[in-house]
Amino acid sequence: LIDETPNAACPVMQRWELAFRLSRSYANPFDPEVVDVGCDITGPDGSEHVTAFYTQDYARRLDHDREIVDAVGAAGWRVRYRPRRAGNYHWVLQAVDGDRRRSPPLSGGFSATAATDPGYIGRSPAKPQYLAFTDGSPYYPIGHNLCQAVDLQRPYAYEFAVAPDQGTFSYDRYFARMRDAGMNWARVWMTPWSFGLEGDPTWPDFHGLGRYNLANAWRFDHLLDEAARDGVFVQPTIIHHSELLQENCWKTSALNVANGGCLGSPQQFYTEPRILAAFRTRMRYIVARWGDDPRIVAWEFFGEANLVPGFEGTAAAAWHRALGDYVRSIDLGRHPIFTHCHNWQNGHALWALPGIDCVQGNGYIRPPNTTPDHVANFERYIAEVARYGKPIFVAEYGGRAELGAPSHDYLEAQLHSGLWASLTQPFAGAAMAWWWNFTDGADCYHHYRALSRFAADIDRVAHDFHCVKPAVTARNATVKAAGMQDRGFGFYWVYHSDVFTRHADLPTISGARLHLDQLDGGRYRITSWDTRTGEVIASEERELSLPVDLDLQSFVGDLAVKVVVVGR
Repeated sequence: LIDETPNAACPVMQRWELAFRLSRSYANPFDPEVVDVGCDITGPDGSEHVTAFYTQDYARRLDHDREIVDAVGAAGWRVRYRPRRAGNYHWVLQAVDGDRRRSPPLSGGFSATAATDPGYIGRSPAKPQYLAFTDGSPYYPIGHNLCQAVDLQRPYAYEFAVAPDQGTFSYDRYFARMRDAGMNWARVWMTPWSFGLEGDPTWPDFHGLGRYNLANAWRFDHLLDEAARDGVFVQPTIIHHSELLQENCWKTSALNVANGGCLGSPQQFYTEPRILAAFRTRMRYIVARWGDDPRIVAWEFFGEANLVPGFEGTAAAAWHRALGDYVRSIDLGRHPIFTHCHNWQNGHALWALPGIDCVQGNGYIRPPNTTPDHVANFERYIAEVARYGKPIFVAEYGGRAELGAPSHDYLEAQLHSGLWASLTQPFAGAAMAWWWNFTDGADCYHHYRALSRFAADIDRVAHDFHCVKPAVTARNATVKAAGMQDRGFGFYWVYHSDVFTRHADLPTISGARLHLDQLDGGRYRITSWDTRTGEVIASEERELSLPVDLDLQSFVGDLAVKVVVVGR
């Protein structure tokens, strides 16, 4: 039964949605062995199969700073699809139940009108170590972790009040502030305490393993809609290792046999066939509901996969390979597949998999990192994993992980220096800070605004950048520089070593000279940037005959410099 007449036309890459009900109900509408509803859509490029999903609409409200969602109307089914080419499309909808009974097919059509849209994010065909949209335009992520509305951990005793957990209302505020700071990337966990679909059946709206939390699914719908309005792309983490830790959430996990799951112990996670089957079913629902959305950066299968009890590389790789092969077979958006290890050195069995599209580790000050110097730490990271030829990310950083930071000043120094240090390395995105309640409560978004302004015209796909560490001298202090350049474009971060541990009371550097080489001679625009405001504080055009020493104006702590050829 069609609930709403679907649109007869929609622009290319805009959502076409079909809402309907079935004439009978099923004990578990999420299990394809019970009922499988699909839609075959034929367009200019042939036929594609889209899985339908079961859903419930909600309305949200705040009650004493707590989000409440109330069901609206009856539950039903949806099909979501985005045409990628202009033309006419024909659809056929049919259900098959566990007794192999088929419903009479329903059919119809719609047209897709031409529109300009960059498409989906994926690995750049020209440079697969970076990300780009379908149309070839680059995507350089700048953002931070927003794993849940409020992080209960604090790196030090905050001097400000953390905003209350208001569910999706908190994300409305985060995304608006990110938009204003030029940020375009958020990592969000789909855990039971955030946007998870499966959880302890004694908790509100949860029904155990294999039956999904429709209130949280609606919340994630809202989150993606809000992200689209604010220009933010979302990287959902499907499971986090803490769900399997005895000291954390194992006792309430839907995977635990004591709660109706199929795991007798967390050590069985990567080897229990029923767990892989459960995650295939979960990903089937996730892809059906959100796989059409270009705001999804990638499916991140695991947060800190190597911290699962009993982790062993071969078994973990087999699990990732099997789940990845399945997801690729059903995801029409062809989103990249990511995973994550807290220490990149523990993930080589995963990074080597052809079906894993990234290398993603942390940048906290803990082994193998032994110094707060992000440049040194990131250089070591790149050196060890560049051989995989994949996008490399710093998924989390900021102080000493669970040990935190001794002060506001120290943590802000880590935030600031980590962003600029990562820009000077061949990462596929800026380093992703962990302590989002600090960034929000201490109003540190200006660090991102400055970086996004400076990085706006840096296209890593179009240029053949390589890392450089130019010599730099100063009249009154020892300073260093790190950057990237090709023959006609260079960008550099000049810094005093104290920037990694101090943000206030940094020394004023005067008489600095930056030595540049390996650029072609010609006329260049040379700009110097304030790394805290993103403002250009000096600009000139002049002929350069390389090598050359550039005289820099005085600066406090650090300075960003860009050198771009304007004529040869």
